[in-house]
Amino acid sequence: MCANLSQPFRSFHHLHVLHEECERQSTRKIQILNRLQSHV
Repeated sequence: MCANLSQPFRSFHHLHVLHEECERQSTRKIQILNRLQSHV
C-alpha cells in the first residue's frame, strides 16, 4: 500500500512525507509483530 501511494505523486513533497510516515508506521508494526512472535 505504501509504495502505491508514492509512485503517481512522486513530485509532491506533501505526499512524499505521507509516504515516509506510512513506511515508518508499517516498520513499527513489523517490529511489534516480531516482538510478539518472539514471546510465543
